[in-house]
Amino acid sequence: MLHGEPTWGYEWRHLMGPLSRHHRVIVPDHMGFGKSETPQDRTYDASEHILNLESLLVDTLDLTDITLVLRDWGGPIGTGFALRHPDGISRIFAMNTVLPLADDIAPLMKANGVESRWFQWAHSALSDGSFEQILGNAGHTIAHLMIDLQHVARPEIATPTWIRAYSSPFPAPAECRGVIAFPRQVLEGPQGPPPGPPPMEAVAALRAVPAMLAVGMRDTALLPEYVIPRSGSATPTHPWSRFRAPATSRPRTRPRRCWHSLSCSCRRRPRAPES
Repeated sequence: MLHGEPTWGYEWRHLMGPLSRHHRVIVPDHMGFGKSETPQDRTYDASEHILNLESLLVDTLDLTDITLVLRDWGGPIGTGFALRHPDGISRIFAMNTVLPLADDIAPLMKANGVESRWFQWAHSALSDGSFEQILGNAGHTIAHLMIDLQHVARPEIATPTWIRAYSSPFPAPAECRGVIAFPRQVLEGPQGPPPGPPPMEAVAALRAVPAMLAVGMRDTALLPEYVIPRSGSATPTHPWSRFRAPATSRPRTRPRRCWHSLSCSCRRRPRAPES
């Protein structure tokens, strides 16, 4: 289960227990987030996160028959991993994210950024020089940004415990490299060489994997009008679900609905390979 920006594995807390009754559940924090370390000599490009995930799931845990549960930046990172190991992926469950299979997602992200409140703020902050100052003090600012820019539809969830959970991973500017790098990469591109096109054989294999997209219809970071068509073209034969009430499809806002959709997805059997 892969989280996004600016969160960590805490956002899956309502789903880990029910899922672990029938499945092995692995919830890593991306480098620079949650309980993971924040090394100072890394670029924090998506390519590095993909290699970290590969090291954990393949080199350390030697996993196969993987169901990827992806949200936000977990989509590109999880897809990048899956393209490197398509035979190890059995299912994909995506929440308010994009799966960059074959087609370039840059036009989508550019169009989304024009209307997205989160990226409108990021563009403005980069222009006036406040971007790194604000995100570099994420321990003090990130909960406010989440509430103000990502339109939390149920403000009662923003308890002191919730605020501490999302603020505590960023106690000092040196711990904020990850939360700075994700939006900067979308707006300015990766610091390292851009990735090449994925192998078409791997793309075809993943498009045959059972997949489901769950969409929070009031998400103000990744807008549904861009996410749904893009995901539909990535996995054209697979279903998607609308979550109308909450701002996003994050499990913290609608855990029962997320659990139902995810458990149904996990019960779908992978297709037999074509001869």
